Amino acid sequence: MRRVLRWVLIAFGGVLLAIGGLRLVAIASGGPLGPIPGGALSGESATGDPPLDALGAARQIELQVDPASPRSMTTWVLVHDGHVYVPAAFAETKTWPGLAASDGRVVLRLGGQLWDRRAVRMTDAAMLSTLIGELATKYGFDPADAGTDKTWVFRLDPPAAPELMPAK
Repeated sequence: MRRVLRWVLIAFGGVLLAIGGLRLVAIASGGPLGPIPGGALSGESATGDPPLDALGAARQIELQVDPASPRSMTTWVLVHDGHVYVPAAFAETKTWPGLAASDGRVVLRLGGQLWDRRAVRMTDAAMLSTLIGELATKYGFDPADAGTDKTWVFRLDPPAAPELMPAK
């Protein structure tokens, strides 16, 4: 029994080391590696608005939060009525939604291009229901599983004037 326990602990330690190593590589590589969050996004700064047709067709985008200590992740994306939205399922158990809600400054990356945006959390129940329904259609899940109590949705607006942006 001790031998089995020892091998289980060794295997578990190996998995933790591998995940930690991937996390360090993701932080240094200019963005997330699949589901492993990364650091600051690298790419070419773009002006104007991101292309809505490309965002609407995209399955995922990369998003960076917290300019003081950049953290980037891969997330779903939805275009609805000319606005870009990103969901955060189980938002209260993740770090990035709270950072996006408190600071608002985010960077969106698609196709190697970077757009500064301002994340605005949607709180209207009817709008959330509509957005979650559209996300469910696009990504093939039951909207009841997402529920407006478990999923936060952010609209990605153009950045506010620098003097209006919260300091971090």
